[in-house]
Amino acid sequence: MRQEHGALQTAISIHMDVLAPPGELIQVDVFSPTRDALINRWVLPADQYTPSIIDDMLAGEAAGQNITVGVCPRPHETATKQVDIEHGYNLCVDVDKMLHDAVMPAIEALGLPPPTMVISSGGGTHLYWRFTDKVNIDELRPLGED
Repeated sequence: MRQEHGALQTAISIHMDVLAPPGELIQVDVFSPTRDALINRWVLPADQYTPSIIDDMLAGEAAGQNITVGVCPRPHETATKQVDIEHGYNLCVDVDKMLHDAVMPAIEALGLPPPTMVISSGGGTHLYWRFTDKVNIDELRPLGED
């Protein structure tokens, strides 16, 4: 079990590295199992999600809580809504009801480059493409609408 826990900590750290460079604020929310109550929120620089914070996230997940991670950095600690977002470093595509083995051939058939990171979400797949430079949110929003 400890090795599995260490692997999860590493995976979360890699996830933060893909989302934003060090110093950019990433929001993580923990909701009740029924998603009707916010239990905890962190808005920290991507490189400051310490093992103890990751332990708290993993404990919440083990208790059935829902964890969400903001895909784009926040401009300041109190900017916790989508309208507050100014830029991003990646494109995230959430594919519902389609698992990794089915998604990847479809991505290849579309002629898209391989994603930087792929996560199984339980009910589908999240694909992330990391950009070299930050991109204005007005340029990113249309990409994620369909």
